[in-house]
This record gives sequence, structure tokens and C-alpha cells, in this order.
Amino acid sequence: MTRKGFAGLALGALMAATLPAAVDSASAAPRAIAANPIVEFADGIIRGNLNVTGAGSQQLRYQVVSSSKGGKLELGNITDANPAVAAQSFTILPFADWLDGVAPRGTETFVVRVTPVAKSATSAAVAKPIDVKINVNVGQLAPGATPIAFTRKVQGYAGTNISVNFFPASGLTTGATAPLILQGSALGDPGNIDPYRAFDAASRTPSTAPLRSARVTGGYNVITWDPRGSYASGGVCQLNDPFLDGVDVKSIVTWAAASTPTTLNGPGDPAVGMVGGSSGGEMQLVAAGTDPRIDAIVPSTTWNSLITSLQPDGVLDTTVASRLLATLTKSRIRLSPALRSALSDGIATGRLTDAALTMLANKNATTFLSQLQAPTLLWQSTVDPLFPLSQSMDTAEAILDNPYGVPVKLAWMSTDAPDASVKDTVTDYTLTWIDKYVSGVPIPDAYTPLFQWWDQTGLRHTSPLFPFSPGFNGPNPLVATSTGGSLGVAANCTRAVSGVTAKLTVPLGAQIAGIPAVTMSYRGTGKAQGVCVRVSGAATGKTLSPTGELLRATLDGKAHTISSPLGGIAFTGQGSSQITVTMWLAAQPGVKPASIKVSVSDIQVAFPQRAAL
Repeated sequence: MTRKGFAGLALGALMAATLPAAVDSASAAPRAIAANPIVEFADGIIRGNLNVTGAGSQQLRYQVVSSSKGGKLELGNITDANPAVAAQSFTILPFADWLDGVAPRGTETFVVRVTPVAKSATSAAVAKPIDVKINVNVGQLAPGATPIAFTRKVQGYAGTNISVNFFPASGLTTGATAPLILQGSALGDPGNIDPYRAFDAASRTPSTAPLRSARVTGGYNVITWDPRGSYASGGVCQLNDPFLDGVDVKSIVTWAAASTPTTLNGPGDPAVGMVGGSSGGEMQLVAAGTDPRIDAIVPSTTWNSLITSLQPDGVLDTTVASRLLATLTKSRIRLSPALRSALSDGIATGRLTDAALTMLANKNATTFLSQLQAPTLLWQSTVDPLFPLSQSMDTAEAILDNPYGVPVKLAWMSTDAPDASVKDTVTDYTLTWIDKYVSGVPIPDAYTPLFQWWDQTGLRHTSPLFPFSPGFNGPNPLVATSTGGSLGVAANCTRAVSGVTAKLTVPLGAQIAGIPAVTMSYRGTGKAQGVCVRVSGAATGKTLSPTGELLRATLDGKAHTISSPLGGIAFTGQGSSQITVTMWLAAQPGVKPASIKVSVSDIQVAFPQRAAL
């Protein structure tokens, strides 16, 4: 059996998956179901199948109910030619109480509820649900010190229990060691518990399966964890507070050096790299900036500053703030009351208080980038709705400015691109970076371009210069212009309304990879959050900036000028291809759009054009 292409449910999940059972002759009377679960051990992983029989034409719903010690079970994550068999598959991370040294590896019992469900309201009656007990004798399956995947609690800052999940490198034998990768989760997500997941769509990074097996000289051990205040970890969510979450990660590194079969560079110093996206990317910047034991990092689609993400031009973008708050208020996240109030009050009033700004400023890695010594490969999505390309440029420049001469490279991926090889390329360069700087594999520095990006068509480009380096762009930008007009009004910057547009036909082969800048004159009255500006490709309708970017506007009836950078795009001219810049107003919360009147004129949006090769 091998990894299937979708994730199942973690222990305690509030939603169950409804998946088809095997079908035999239909019957109007309900058929009782039974189960005889199968458990096996393969390459460090405990896995198996519920082996439910008697379902007939009934559909079955599966839900993890409990574990006797706190282990974790993932459903439906092993492939099989029969979809019903695949749906009943599972992998298990037993709780590693044996690491306490009190007792050897013992037995843990998991319970999965199997519920027959009717296909429709007119379907025949269904059988009663059953609770399937899965008794896992860990000591029998993996005796002695056999490397095994498990879950465990590690004490973080102030003794808070952080739930960690350990996966041994593929093929790791008893007594052997392997270098380590810490795989951070995306904002609002738990640590991955699926050993067969190949790519994490939420964080846009390679996941546990390739990390365990794709090293040139062998696999990596992998540790994932539930961030503080979420899922199985204790505490409250502080959104990557360097002085709390940063200490948690440092504690995990110390624990891994002492308690797992991980290769050491020195006493208490494991050979360790980090990968992950969103909050799992920002945490790498914090960890590497505060713990010199981190040997290499590959952050993906993360923030340099939460404040500039939330209010890029000094005014709160309630659309972005609402997305952030929605992500942080999932059912199994215990968000800090102060952080919840700061965001919810800001969304309601259209502004962040000074106290909120101070608190959010403490959620950034910016203070620690001057101390970061780990080689850094930065990935950023061209279509992320929270963290634009400019955030990765700010981070790269800050690291390059520190005194350590840290190797830094930058890549912009188009996860909206039709090119299916993007994920493979991201995985390849991520692992190559870790191989080079964690495992010491002699990979030429030129293998990974200094800067690479995917444009709107999915075509990949490379450069020996960063997009902010002198010489990357030519002296003459491409400029979209408009004489202006009256701006339409919407509740926010999510969806454009009819208003003013500026258009630009991009010459064939011309490359844009950087930060556009907009200038315009305006005059108006009313209460608005500001002017929304969205960049899209007119030929395809594909949005190049995922949402409208909010720019500050003073509506006092007097003439004013806006001059501001935007978030960044990657675009290549296709001959007749055209960029359209759309502008409209976002009203303040509770304000009627009809009460806002704004006219704009002399609009120019300058797009940096890559210098001729």
C-alpha cells in the first residue's frame, strides 16, 4: 500500500468523512456491519485497515472517537484499488510514554466509530453504528529501540505542553541516526500527522513523505508540532510570539537532540533544518534568529511584518484582517483574548489602536533577522491573499543586511499556474537546500538560482540578481495610465465594483517581476477606509494581486495625491496581453456607499521592467 492523494481526519476531528463502502446486492432491510481491524508496522509507521464488512449498499461514515493514552490516528490516507478499502485505512502515532523510562512500549487502544448513512431520504433503513476498537501493541510491532513514528508532549515556555509528532527517516535502522527537519504548519492548522502526505497545499511546501525519503544519502527524521494554543498543545495562541512560541521551538530542538535518533553536530546540537509556510514559515525566521543550532531554513509564503500586511499604506485593510481573524478562530484554536479583541475591534472600527499595533509588532521576526545565521531559501506565492511578494523582498533585504554573510535566495511560485511541475520543483529546491546546508552534501551553489519566479502563464524564469538589486530592472518602467473619473464604492477590497481602470499592453517578452507603484490625484468627501487597487491580466481575467490593495485617502473635499507601492506581481508579455488596474473605494464599516463621493485623475501605475538580457 502507498500514500493516497487526500488527507484523512486527525484524532478528535469535529467533522467526519462520508466515503463509499464496498457494494454488493442491495437489500431493503438494514444489514448489520462488523469490523476486524488489521494492524501492521512498515518502515517506521504503524498502519492498518478497519476491515469493515456487511455494509452492502450502505454508505459508511468514519470518525475517530478516542485513544487510551493520547495517540493520534489519521483516516483514509493509504491508497488501494478499492475506494472502500482506502477509506478504511489508517496510520497511527502512538503516545510515546515509554520515553519516560518507567515502562517499555505497551498497548494503546484507539476507537473509530463507523456509522451507516442513507444515500437519500427515501433510502431503506440503515444498520446501527459500531465502535471499532483498535488495540495497538507497540512493543510487539516495534520491539526495543526500533525507530517508530510517535506523538509526545514536550514542555515549552513556562512548562506549557507542546504536542510534537516524530517520524523516523525512511529506512532508518535500530542504532542509526539521521539529520532532522522541523516541519511547521500553516496558519491555523495542526502539525501534520500523515506520514504519506507529499505536499502541503496550505503552506505550499513539501510535506513529510518526501522529507523522510528524499535526502541524497538517506532520509530525514521529521518533527511536526501543534503550535501553542491549538489542537493538542496547551496554552493560548499568541500568533508566533518570539518570546513564547520561539522558546517552544527551541525546547523541541533540545528535546530532539536528547530523545530521538537524530544526528548531532555536537552535544545538544542536532543537525537540523526547518521547512513550512505561513506561520510555519515565520516561525523559522524567529527560531533561526534566536537559536544558532538551526542549520538551514526554507520559509514559504509568510510575513515580514504583520502590520504592513494588515495596513500596507498605514490604514487597516479590514478584508485582510477579517481573513486573519477567521483563520485564527477555528474550532480548535484558543486565541489570546487580547489578540482577538485587537483584530475584531479593528475590523469593526476600521482602525487598530496604538496598543494593538504594539502587540502586533511583537509578533514579527524583524527584530531577529539581524541575528539570523542560517542559510535561507525564501519562497513566496504570487497569489497569496494575506502576504504579498513584497514581504519576501523585505525579509531577504533584512537578512542580507545583517553582519553574518548568510546565503539567501528567493523564489516566487505561482500556485495558480497550470504547470503541474511547480510542486515538484518546489520540493526539489527545498530538499537540495536542506541537503547542502544540513547534511553537507557538496551541491554547487549555482544549482539553486539566486532569484527564480513563475509568471502568470506558469513559465519559470531565473536571474543572478534579486528583484531589488541594481541592474535587475531597466531605467524605463511600463506605465498604465488613465485620465480618471468617479470611483465606485464597495464594502471592502475583496470584490471590485465598476469604477476607474488603467490599462497597459505589455510588449511581447517583456518581464515584470517586482513592485509596481501607483500615483493619482483625488478629491472627495465621505467616510471610506481608502482606495482599493487591483492588478489583473485582462486577457485571462486572472488576478495578479489576489485582492485589492488598500491605500490611504483623506476625504475632506480638498485635492490630494496618492503615491504608494503595491504588493508585487510576476508577469510576462504575450504580445497582445494586457494588464488592467482597477480602482474603487472601500467604505468604513456601517457607512452607506452613496454618502461617499470621490473623483480621481492623472493616474499612473508604473511597472518595473526587467532589464534586457
